Amino acid sequence: MKKGLALCGGGAKGSYEAGCFKALEELGEKFDIVTGTSIGCLNAAMYCQHDLKRDYDLWEKLDVSMIMKYGFNFDRYDIINGIRNNRNSINMVLNFVTNRGADIRPLKKLINQYIVPEKIINSDITFGIVTAQFSQMKGVEVDANKLSPDEIKDYVLASASCWPVFPVCKIGDKTFVDGGYYDNLPINYCLRLGSDEVVAIDLNMEPTHKEYLNKSFVRYIKPTHNLGTFMQFDHDRIMKNIALGYLDTMKSYKRYQGYRYTLTFDMPDIKYQDLVDRYIEIYSYCQRNVIKHTKRNIYEGTVLDYLSEYTTRSLTKKELAIRAVEVFAELLNIDYFIVYDLKSLLNETLSKLLEVPYRKDLLKKIEPLKTYEKKRNYIDRLGPTILLRYLYEDLKRGNHLNLNMLSMLYSTKLDILVSYVLIEYAMNQGLLYDTEEIYKE
Repeated sequence: MKKGLALCGGGAKGSYEAGCFKALEELGEKFDIVTGTSIGCLNAAMYCQHDLKRDYDLWEKLDVSMIMKYGFNFDRYDIINGIRNNRNSINMVLNFVTNRGADIRPLKKLINQYIVPEKIINSDITFGIVTAQFSQMKGVEVDANKLSPDEIKDYVLASASCWPVFPVCKIGDKTFVDGGYYDNLPINYCLRLGSDEVVAIDLNMEPTHKEYLNKSFVRYIKPTHNLGTFMQFDHDRIMKNIALGYLDTMKSYKRYQGYRYTLTFDMPDIKYQDLVDRYIEIYSYCQRNVIKHTKRNIYEGTVLDYLSEYTTRSLTKKELAIRAVEVFAELLNIDYFIVYDLKSLLNETLSKLLEVPYRKDLLKKIEPLKTYEKKRNYIDRLGPTILLRYLYEDLKRGNHLNLNMLSMLYSTKLDILVSYVLIEYAMNQGLLYDTEEIYKE
């Protein structure tokens, strides 16, 4: 039984893979075959060399000057804006024209420094490189262990030559560009090299290969949050990506749970069904009285569909409750790099809500409004956290929103609806600490 590792391309986002490596090492995972595209190819080479510490150390100190001369952090879709706002812009443009791409001598130096061909040739791990032949963009898959030392470095560079930002890479009488033009996440190549099982690490929230998401022989790890842009070699961003890669991998292996946050398996023994039933009840009311009778562009799925975003399979009642807490936490911008238990995340979020100014007359102007549409438009204009703080204070006084008011939240601020119902449920289940006393302290 051979196990493979497939690594995605994505420039600076490849720092996420370094975090995944750290988790995989802790988990005791070992791979017989590793394939990589672009930055995933560079990371794969380091893995096959058994140089994970050097790979991690490289990412810790990596900046854009180690990739290109006169470089700057920019998005591939915003190159012009990046040049316009950078003091090296003239030199960058001149080099770009001269080289038919950026001056990547620093990248070549980096490859020469960190890639040790002899280690790869003698490695017990099969290393598969993916690039694309220019200009047909025909896929080229290469078993690096069978190449000469010079060819290994050349093909690693070819795989990472993200034309047109970087120049094409010439090997012999042929030219090559970034392997992402062919296959940015080489699961297929990993299987063709003989893998029976594959761990695939994507660098995109929207999966590169949806067809492998729920295959039993593929463990598909992808970021739960945006990793930035492919040329964002910012130290803070890189370190956050590494941290996220570690946590997402641990969640994939069931050491933790959660989707947008990381949670322990310490779950309260309560009736999660009641929370789900309440969401279904509200949606059913909205379906009968709001959704079919409005021209407004509102969310047309169920509340459970909304909670299922960022997931890839059907959720249990407990998992839906986790997603509800995550929606609440995101609304208050709670740090997602910390490991929580469900109750602590819920209460930390509520404590943050108490920092939001309380306007006791917030909904006073809604009472004279005569039509449902005018009331809904008024709610739509309110700041979400200010509104939720008001509704929470009302709940503490025993005033619960009726279905008509809940339907207005459904059609204007679905995250507020999810959070409000969650708070209402948490109060009934005794899940909340004395947050007012905590806040006073």
